[in-house]
Amino acid sequence: EDFMRDQYVKYGKETGVAQFGSPGEKCVLVFNESYIEAIKHEGKYPTGILEGSWPIHQYNDKYLDGVKNPFLGNGEEWRKGRMAINPYLFNIQAAKSYMGAITEAAASASSSFEDYATNGKLDDFCNLAAFDMFMAASLGIQLNATSRDPKGLEFSEKIIGGIGTMGQVTAQCPYSKYDMFKFSAWDKFTKQWSAGREASEELLDMAMAQGKGSGKGVMHGFLRDENNQVSKDAATDMNVILTFAAADTTASLINNVLTNLSRHPDAQDQVRSEMQRVLKGSDYDAEVKLPYLDQVLKESQRLTPPLPWVNVKFKMPTDLVISGYHVPKGTTLVFSHMGIANDETYAGPNPQEFRPDRFSPEAIADRKGTKAEFLDHPLCCKPFGVGARMCVGSRIAKLEYTTILCRVLQDYQLDYDAVNSQPSVRVSHPTTTEQPSPTFKITKLD
Repeated sequence: EDFMRDQYVKYGKETGVAQFGSPGEKCVLVFNESYIEAIKHEGKYPTGILEGSWPIHQYNDKYLDGVKNPFLGNGEEWRKGRMAINPYLFNIQAAKSYMGAITEAAASASSSFEDYATNGKLDDFCNLAAFDMFMAASLGIQLNATSRDPKGLEFSEKIIGGIGTMGQVTAQCPYSKYDMFKFSAWDKFTKQWSAGREASEELLDMAMAQGKGSGKGVMHGFLRDENNQVSKDAATDMNVILTFAAADTTASLINNVLTNLSRHPDAQDQVRSEMQRVLKGSDYDAEVKLPYLDQVLKESQRLTPPLPWVNVKFKMPTDLVISGYHVPKGTTLVFSHMGIANDETYAGPNPQEFRPDRFSPEAIADRKGTKAEFLDHPLCCKPFGVGARMCVGSRIAKLEYTTILCRVLQDYQLDYDAVNSQPSVRVSHPTTTEQPSPTFKITKLD
């Protein structure tokens, strides 16, 4: 986040762009609406950040005879894979069909919230709750890792650990995969990724077995579709990536929202009042509207996003003109909203403050037709990207984070515990939250 803000102040505020990276890996940061040109020209076979996940590509080539995961590919391979999974994952009606399983997982997680929150373990709670909810939706299995079921914890540690070590190895050698063998992180990654894949394979076997789970998860529909020709290795790989795409970002978003609300009791009271008025203490219903919660989510995304960038176009297939500058074919484009999110020209007065009213209907109407209107574009106020390669799990992720927030905030009053919380900074791992996690004072609500 600091790097993105610094690049914006040095270059982006005036030019809209900044360049970084090694000579052989051209990368341009884009901070304004000119990034939309990249989306307009992404073509039939758009590129995305997962295409550049070289540790997984390298692992598959070395240990799995080059198994192809369509989420990591490009061209027709990617298109066919995306079209095959969309009916069971990205389709809104399909996503809503998993609400029963998501709600059950969220209720179970919420029952354990107080223990985590009062002991400085919010990060653990959010990671495990997001994992439980996604496993419930994807595989129809209630793992109850958040409530410390031993087997559920074992699965979560293996899969989440693999994702974490992938972030470490890319951070240690971000530009040259050929240097990876010099770093201990690579050895750690291969061991942890192997453990995560084994756990994913075991979970898939459990989900597909007769009598195990609900039998109505994402992967059930996908793997039973006779039109889909997917190997078991590829399905296992896809399940791990789906967990990464959906659970990690979701966990960070939940964490940041709860942390912001714990420090702003007026906003917390207002969002809880809306939930109680609409839901009357019941679980979230995907058919209802919660406009103030939507304002809270957008303001949290503006000020404390899960990632300091929200869209990546890996090695663009054509020349472009971005913010008046020629960007040659093969350049990776990264859109970051961290600059304008902290710029009074866009965000209004005191951009460092958490104020959900920035996204009230009146505030949005006032920005209409001005430069600041871009703050309301999905690129700036949504965490899952835009375009054909936006996060494939975004529909389910929205249901998950809304469900758990509605449950926790109706069950508990959260107050930031300044006495017992240690000094913290925002750290990426790979998504961004406060570290160490804050401690809360909790009041259980009737």
